[in-house]
Amino acid sequence: MIIYIDVILALNMVLNGVVLHFTAHVLGLRYSLFKIALAAAIGSLYALGLFIEALAVLYCFPWRIILPLVVLTIAFGKMPWKKFILTAVVYHSISFFLGGTVLAYSYLTLSGPGREFWGYTSGSVQSVNYQQLLGGGICGCIILQTFARRIVERVQKQDLYYNLKIIYDNQRATVRALLDTGNGLHSIAGHKPVVLADFQAIESLLGQECLHFLQNMAPGSWVEQLDRCPDAKWLSRVEVIPCRHVGGNSCFIGFRPDKIELLTKDGLLSVTEVVIGIYPGHLDRNLEYVAILHPAVLHNTDLLAKEV
Repeated sequence: MIIYIDVILALNMVLNGVVLHFTAHVLGLRYSLFKIALAAAIGSLYALGLFIEALAVLYCFPWRIILPLVVLTIAFGKMPWKKFILTAVVYHSISFFLGGTVLAYSYLTLSGPGREFWGYTSGSVQSVNYQQLLGGGICGCIILQTFARRIVERVQKQDLYYNLKIIYDNQRATVRALLDTGNGLHSIAGHKPVVLADFQAIESLLGQECLHFLQNMAPGSWVEQLDRCPDAKWLSRVEVIPCRHVGGNSCFIGFRPDKIELLTKDGLLSVTEVVIGIYPGHLDRNLEYVAILHPAVLHNTDLLAKEV
């Protein structure tokens, strides 16, 4: 049997590069192609331990842990240890996934005498040829490209959700809000940050006169027809919110609540200088959240009052 070392090294380098690329893609890590290539090349030396006795030590337990960490450090540089551990977990998970995909693909394409490999036999393990390796690798990459980043984004997005309690006129409504760092909405009067909320999510806060006005008036006419709303108390809290979008400029209508409360890592925050913008439809079609939180509510300490 003839073994081509250069082919083995090249193949391992490509596979290592693919795994490193998807690791960066899934976690949103910055990287350079040169560092990825260098790390992949060093990682491919691991395969030489199968043929060069002096390098067999690489297959001992400590080196099985150390070498991947070295490869990750070369590829992505230094990072906080928690992030590094997450990167290592994702790196190995992708490696195992691609390996499993190749194995599954080789099973699906298996034919002829080699079929007994999949039974309980005492024979030798059938090797995977280059066609199966390439086909399985491509299938694995397609699956990763399609699903992996979405799953991670969904998990990371959970940190951006807050249970927001809105208090107005002795009424309370608890809504799920998404922190949107791109939310730059402010009211005209006082330049207060705006928390945008679905109309249906805050209906319980409003009086019958106000509800009747909003439900029976077209949302596009809310601002123009405010004088037709008989709820004087609510009108005294109303503020207009200018909004720019691709189609031009428009305005939302909002009101000042008594306060809003939300629980963060730093404790319970109570904010009074804020406006609740009324969105006539649904901010999220899947209703994963019904309000959009302004970043100033969390990061502008002038607006916050911590409660014990």
